[in-house]
Amino acid sequence: MRFATLLNGRLIQGSIDRLVLSLDHEQATFAEVIDFKTDRFGGRESQKEWVREQVEKYRPQLAAYAEVVAKTYRLTK
Repeated sequence: MRFATLLNGRLIQGSIDRLVLSLDHEQATFAEVIDFKTDRFGGRESQKEWVREQVEKYRPQLAAYAEVVAKTYRLTK
């Protein structure tokens, strides 16, 4: 799902790989954002630490995606 929208006065654009919506009478009640990443573990550090770094690296992007989806489908957090 490609999108471009204003969020808090800023233009946010991106592409969500998969969006799963739960509907109740055609109104979204829940959304799950799935965004695949292709980063590879290089082995220079512990895998556990690498995963933590990846989570922090992509956290702002996924938080923005969640806000866009919530706004688009009128969901509450």
